[in-house]
This record gives sequence, structure tokens and C-alpha cells, in this order.
Amino acid sequence: MSSATGEEESPQVRRIEHDEFDPLGTLALIALYFAILVLLWTFTYFVEFLGNPPTPGVLL
Repeated sequence: MSSATGEEESPQVRRIEHDEFDPLGTLALIALYFAILVLLWTFTYFVEFLGNPPTPGVLL
């Protein structure tokens, strides 16, 4: 049976302290998103702006 509050108590709970936390997965995701952003920006530059004359908006 569960407790009156509806929460089940786990016999083992591991707390991770600040010094033990190593966020390599988060860093990898941020690096991947940044790489995708750079690739898309480069693709947009070559498709939209390369070979076209400058527009007045660019000169301002």
C-alpha cells in the first residue's frame, strides 16, 4: 500500500552534491546546437548573399 499522501518512498535515494555534478551531456548539447546554428548561418549566407550586389539596407 502507498502512504496517505500518495507518494511512494524509495528505499535508496542518492543525492548528488555540487562537486560531484559533471554536466558533460549539457555541454555536448549546447555545442551541438551552436554547431547547427553556425552551419545554418553559413548556408543562409551562401544562398542569400553570395553573388548578389549589396542592397541599400546593408550599406546603412
